[in-house]
Amino acid sequence: MARQLKRVDCRAVQGDGAYMVIKPLTFAERKAGVNVDVLLQRVVEWNWTDWDDQPLPLPHDEESREQLTDQEIEFILTQFGLVFKSNDAGPN
Repeated sequence: MARQLKRVDCRAVQGDGAYMVIKPLTFAERKAGVNVDVLLQRVVEWNWTDWDDQPLPLPHDEESREQLTDQEIEFILTQFGLVFKSNDAGPN
């Protein structure tokens, strides 16, 4: 039986109907550690669009990654279990 891909609802960053399909990490991969480039290569399908409603290429190279917002990158990485802390220090 082949490993299962994970389909992710992406309406939070791309609007209604948006999705992506990723290859989940194995325990060994998570334990060994992976960098952002490796994680973004694990996005195998999506229907994301830019501000002009044109399809975005998969984030497999630097040029395509530059088209994404910080929020979109954080959303993708969160799907692999990475957690981001807010830079907001709050009132002093």
